[in-house]
This record gives sequence, structure tokens and C-alpha cells, in this order.
Amino acid sequence: MPVPSLPSLLKIEFPEALPVSARREDIMAAMAAHQVIIVCGETGSGKTTQLPKIALAMGRG
Repeated sequence: MPVPSLPSLLKIEFPEALPVSARREDIMAAMAAHQVIIVCGETGSGKTTQLPKIALAMGRG
């Protein structure tokens, strides 16, 4: 039996209630254009939980 590939095992979800998720496209564009980016946001905005998922969704994880 073939082993499923990672994309079929992984469904990345981005809660729209978090400000970082709402700016996902902007963040992805910045990550694609620059080696280093600085993301500033309020406590609880999703920086710690959503940025790694954004990078993973881009194939950078």
C-alpha cells in the first residue's frame, strides 16, 4: 500500500478571526520577496501560531 504524501495528510487551516490570517496574502508576498521580514502585531493576533503555517503552506517548512 503506498504511503500518502504529506500534502494529502496535512490540511492547513487559518482562522479568519486572527489578524495575521486576514493578512495572509500580504505576508506570503513579503516572504516570497525578502529573506527576512518583521511582523508586528498585538498579543493574540496569531503571529506565533499562524506564521509557521503560512511558511509551511508556501513550502518553506
